Amino acid sequence: MLKESYIRNFRDEVNKRDFIYFRYKDVGGKSHWNAICSCMDWITVAVRAINSIGEIPKDIDGKVTALFTLISYVDVINESITTLHTVLKSQTKRVSPFCGDKEVFQGMEGKDDNTYFVALAPSEVLKKKAAQLGITNIRYVDKTLDDVRISRFYNTLDVVAHSRKDGECNPGNIWEGFSHGKPVVSHYGIPYNGHIQEIGDCGFVVNRRDNFHNVWQNLNPSSIPDILEYSRSIGVQNFTCEDSSNSIKNDADEYARIMKAFKDGTIDYKAMSERCVKKWEHQAQPEIIVKQHLDLYEELL
Repeated sequence: MLKESYIRNFRDEVNKRDFIYFRYKDVGGKSHWNAICSCMDWITVAVRAINSIGEIPKDIDGKVTALFTLISYVDVINESITTLHTVLKSQTKRVSPFCGDKEVFQGMEGKDDNTYFVALAPSEVLKKKAAQLGITNIRYVDKTLDDVRISRFYNTLDVVAHSRKDGECNPGNIWEGFSHGKPVVSHYGIPYNGHIQEIGDCGFVVNRRDNFHNVWQNLNPSSIPDILEYSRSIGVQNFTCEDSSNSIKNDADEYARIMKAFKDGTIDYKAMSERCVKKWEHQAQPEIIVKQHLDLYEELL
């Protein structure tokens, strides 16, 4: 049983004085008081509904319906509490008061049910690596070409973790993330690093650790043969395509620090998200891309 007294006591405190009303009735031209009242009402409705759920039906259809109803009510409570917390704390980004709270994980230290990796069309290598690293807060989404489903995937994320070890010249997935207001964290690749220029101030690129390959990377070679030719010209005969997978050592600790900064709110997420959308609007909207291709086609005629 959920205790309805919690929300009732909260409502009584809010209504006891006029401070809350006058403090939140006009915040930047918007009534946050209405949001507070709405959240209190929805929490009350959902708690009463959960407490009034009777015996679960035995047939599968009844079980599914009952489970869906319960999950919906719990979601209403969670979203209402998050909205209340965001409004009362004057946050610009929705923040759950339970974020980072691990108290409920008795005997499961190190877990946090508010932070997940979500991988779209993951490779078996990625799944194996996640298992080796002991990453359990990860969810896999099957490959899809459906625009709506892809958009929902991006809307699920806070940050796009870009991870192509060969890099990219024109990263469509990064532009898709920008169009949804999602900053990107990436790394140096081999042999392509066009994605670094595109990310700009809309994300972060993890530093490389010092090694020989930083020398040729600064020359921005365009292909594996270019890399081989350059490496041999300076006397490195043992550089081959076979060991190219280990040619760049990206700083994994820095990657973790960046992700933690996003999670802790150290990074101004709202400002960076807005920059992402503006960059997409100015450089990669479909109309702009089409015009670029038409201009190029006309030059070839």
